[in-house]
Amino acid sequence: MSSVIVDPHGNPAIPFMTDNVDGWEDQESDYADAFEPALWLIMEKQDIRMDPTLSKEEQLSNRDIGILSHSFWKWTIHVNWSTTWAQKIPPHHMAVHFNGVLVGIISPFLTIRTCWSCRLGDPTRTPGGQPARNGYDEKWFYITYPGSTIKLPAVYPAHPCPECGAYDWFANTVEIEQFQRDAAEHLAVATGDDVHATDMRVTHDPRGEGKMGYARTKV
Repeated sequence: MSSVIVDPHGNPAIPFMTDNVDGWEDQESDYADAFEPALWLIMEKQDIRMDPTLSKEEQLSNRDIGILSHSFWKWTIHVNWSTTWAQKIPPHHMAVHFNGVLVGIISPFLTIRTCWSCRLGDPTRTPGGQPARNGYDEKWFYITYPGSTIKLPAVYPAHPCPECGAYDWFANTVEIEQFQRDAAEHLAVATGDDVHATDMRVTHDPRGEGKMGYARTKV
């Protein structure tokens, strides 16, 4: 069962889950649908590998690889794989350009993001503006909203920021589903594994209701 918090303009902002929400900030969030194939593609092109056997210390050190960039078809992506901001790109987020125009700054996570505009949910700063522990702390992706006693995602992907109203995908000319589809297809070509062209086009229902489908575009 769920309800929705809206911003001052009446737009849906944060999904308010009424059950089992305690401890969200202690759980690993799934990768975002559109982010994952693009990340895999850039890792394939730059020969970067994820190793689940790394120690906690080694995993933390690998959060500061730097800026990873790649171009395919009409797309150019820049992943800020570090624990500091890169201009308007929050840590671990991705800037996406289409035909040379910035069309989105997206989160690696399915249910949480940092606002690139006003920095709500900034993992480098506490809500009070103080530097985060060790300069970076993922728990600040979550904040406590007025009237609530639990922490919720500071900003929700595909919804306006409740503070400034900025979206993570702000293009009127191209949809994020096309980006996801193109990244998945280019990943399939790069790896020689056709399954990526279909499996990584799957989308999840943004309300968390468990519905899934394949990304569709209007082109």
